[in-house]
Amino acid sequence: MERRLTLVVGSGALVPHVVAAASKAAGSLQILGFGSQGLGPRMIPVRAGDPEDFFEKVASFRTTHLAFAGAVRLADAEREAWARLAGMPAQTLGDTSLSNVLATIGRDRGLSFVGAHEIAPDLLAAEGHVAGPLVDAALREQAGFALARCREAGRLDLGQALVFSGHRLVAAEDIAGTDALLRRVRRYREQGLTGDGGGRLILAKASKPEQPAFVDLPAIGPKTVANCALAGISLIVVEAGRTLLLNRAALAATADEKGVTVLALSDG
Repeated sequence: MERRLTLVVGSGALVPHVVAAASKAAGSLQILGFGSQGLGPRMIPVRAGDPEDFFEKVASFRTTHLAFAGAVRLADAEREAWARLAGMPAQTLGDTSLSNVLATIGRDRGLSFVGAHEIAPDLLAAEGHVAGPLVDAALREQAGFALARCREAGRLDLGQALVFSGHRLVAAEDIAGTDALLRRVRRYREQGLTGDGGGRLILAKASKPEQPAFVDLPAIGPKTVANCALAGISLIVVEAGRTLLLNRAALAATADEKGVTVLALSDG
């Protein structure tokens, strides 16, 4: 049977990478968009709060596989609409719960799910030093500590990133996202609340323990590196094999320019 892929896109730098890779793959492609990405007539707009319309478009294309790329911000009322479609009491679902509900509905309709990392496997971070200055064993240990705590915090289903000063947790990502987290850390540093001691500021990003791999894997790119530098963060640690690296050449160049180290570790 021919693979008929519906790629659902939101916003962010990941989208064009995955669209390009999906366009080159075998099979038919439909692109549904929750946000404008400048894809023109290729993208069919869908409303985040109308899951019935979403699945009608999926069915009309005779979709066999679903994939997602990019950030999608859902309001509480929109989250409740998806819960109702699944036959659940109206409730505001967190991201992981919402993804699992989507997976259940989709599989009940005979759909298979494909992760963005499966469409564009070259984006996955391999274990080891990714970019920027090399670090010593002590700093690598701090990075492992931060990543392990980030995985634990993911059980709260709030965000995918934490910022540490050495072994001290100073800030956590919330529903506003990583960019907002880094802006907060920059303010904290300017106010003298953190970053004025001997410990390095570290950004850790990791997927949530119970989230399905077909949606919302952590991603970083040159913008993340530049924003970390503005916040005084000199080390980024991500999860090897479960993090997407965008615009690698630009990421590496920015890391070298700003003096920010990027590591990918498989265990904390």
